[in-house]
Parts: sequence; C-alpha cells; structure tokens
Amino acid sequence: MYLGAVRRLLLLLISAVLTAACDPSPPEFGVSVFADDTVPVSFTVELTGGLSMGVRATNPRMGPNKSLIFTTPTQLVVQKGEGSATIASLRGGTILVQPLGAKPDSGDTSSALGTVVELRRIGVQRSVMLRVIRK
Repeated sequence: MYLGAVRRLLLLLISAVLTAACDPSPPEFGVSVFADDTVPVSFTVELTGGLSMGVRATNPRMGPNKSLIFTTPTQLVVQKGEGSATIASLRGGTILVQPLGAKPDSGDTSSALGTVVELRRIGVQRSVMLRVIRK
C-alpha cells in the first residue's frame, strides 16, 4: 500500500518535471542601449504607466535626485505591463537604442538614434516601439 502511493507520487513528480522541461519559456524582449561613439554615455530611464523592466548594467549609480544613472552598453528587458520608458542621455551624448537581438552594426531600421528616445509597449504584445524624441 505504502509502496503504491510512493510510486504514484514519483510518477506525478516525473511528469511535472518533463512537462516543465518541454514548455520552453518565451524569449526575452526589450532593448539594448549603446553609445553612438566609442565613448560610453550616461543615461537615465523614466518609466510611465504599468511598465516593469529589468536592467542589465555594469555600474549603475544613483543621481543627486535619487534617479538611477546607467552607462552604455546596457540592456532593458520588459518584464510585464504596458506603458513607456523615456531613455535620456546625460550631457548630450547620442545613444543608439535597438531591440534585443539586433546587431549594433546591422543598420536595423527598427533602431533609434538620438539624445532622448521613447520606448512604448502597448497591451501584451511581445515587442516594443521606439521613437526619437530629441536628436
């Protein structure tokens, strides 16, 4: 009796593990932020709406107004929600914002080059729209 219950529990556990292994997680989406020149550019990100993003950055630091300051190259990964993110370079450096996975030198038309770039996610779509606010 006890052995049968253990066997059923073991089969249930194995089927759960196999189901999880066969269900690949969707690929990440978001943007990479690069400097247009070889000199790194510092920038800030301001989120509006219910947009939630993860950040992969080397040395983030806090600015005098308690905002986070990042340095290129950095990746911003959309976690959930909808809204916008305004990516603004500090001291006028030009930034190149590209969707994750695009090569920096590919000349991809979905990239945006400027000092202030807006990223927008509408609904539950697995992509973002980029728009240059200031050159």
